[in-house]
Amino acid sequence: MANTRTHTSMSTENLAQKIHYQFETLKRYDDNISSSNVKAGLLLSFLGAMIFGLLMRFMALFGNSPDIFYFLTITFITLTILSTVAAAWFLLATVFPNLSEGSSRKSLVFFGDVATHPGGVEGYINAVFNASSESTLQDISEQVYLVAHIVKNKFENLKKAIAVIKFLVFPLLLTSIVLPFISGLADNFFL
Repeated sequence: MANTRTHTSMSTENLAQKIHYQFETLKRYDDNISSSNVKAGLLLSFLGAMIFGLLMRFMALFGNSPDIFYFLTITFITLTILSTVAAAWFLLATVFPNLSEGSSRKSLVFFGDVATHPGGVEGYINAVFNASSESTLQDISEQVYLVAHIVKNKFENLKKAIAVIKFLVFPLLLTSIVLPFISGLADNFFL
């Protein structure tokens, strides 16, 4: 049998509890967002340093006599840099999520709607004071849903970046480091 409860049949106490619960949920999602941003920032720093180091080593190899190991080393360094850029792309998508998918309703919670409220600060304050408990709960619940999608996308992009780092960047980097030792280019590779 379908659920036929309506939003208007809640007591004031029940509404207050639900509003509190939804705000707590938003806080938890905010912690998830902060966590994903910190992780992405640390990984971006690592990848940036790695690209810099690889580019320096790449430049150090020029002037060597070209043989198969020379070309293999250059190829693996290039592949490492390209896979690092791919991982960085996912990390940037983590830090800067798509916020365009949202509600067509104006929210009293979403920062974009608050900042562009047509009545300015006074209009926003009046809208908050005039909002019913039911509309406040509906607004917050909608924001919880939308922020949950943002968190989900952030963690999916973070997961993709980590997969690229784990399965492409690290193996290619290891190969880029080992090849110069095998070929005798290590003197120029590790200055």
